[in-house]
Amino acid sequence: MLVKYLETYLNNLELWLSEWRIAINVSKSSAMLFAKTSRRIRKPRAVQLFGKQIQWVDDARYLGVTLDKRLNWSKHIDQVRKKAAQTGNAWISPEQEKRSLHQEWCSTV
Repeated sequence: MLVKYLETYLNNLELWLSEWRIAINVSKSSAMLFAKTSRRIRKPRAVQLFGKQIQWVDDARYLGVTLDKRLNWSKHIDQVRKKAAQTGNAWISPEQEKRSLHQEWCSTV
């Protein structure tokens, strides 16, 4: 049922993109099913856009943020930590980073 809705949306998107003469790179596109459940969910059947298959993924980068299927930030934080270590900014311990992130999050709420 989910894939049927997605296919309908993608068909309408194809028409809109063609009408406005907008080209997109389907090979850079991916699909992800977000779920907060701990049980394993099967990947839905493949969907297509402009006759090319869109891959189902467990995580993807969007605007510099790594999203995963459970909306867990651990993979993103690990990537940021590794990038900081490569640039020589590895002076913050993981414990300090967690405290800092917690304090920052609590102050914005």
